[in-house]
Amino acid sequence: MTSKDLVFYRTRLELTQKDLSRALCVSTWAVISWEAGKRNMPTCVEKLFCLLYDLPFKEPDMDNVRYDEADQPEFAFPSS
Repeated sequence: MTSKDLVFYRTRLELTQKDLSRALCVSTWAVISWEAGKRNMPTCVEKLFCLLYDLPFKEPDMDNVRYDEADQPEFAFPSS
């Protein structure tokens, strides 16, 4: 969803940025930054938005997602 799409849907639903932030359990600043195009809305939040307001959701193209194990932090359970 583009920032223009987000603004279009939000205003069409007659929601303020604060209303939307409360519905999605995010800060108002997050909504402001998504609408300004400064940050991308996380896919899980976009899907929640679409489900809550019965909007179309386009699944991301997972074929173009790059996963590099070297970028992942090492995890280990604490020893007892």
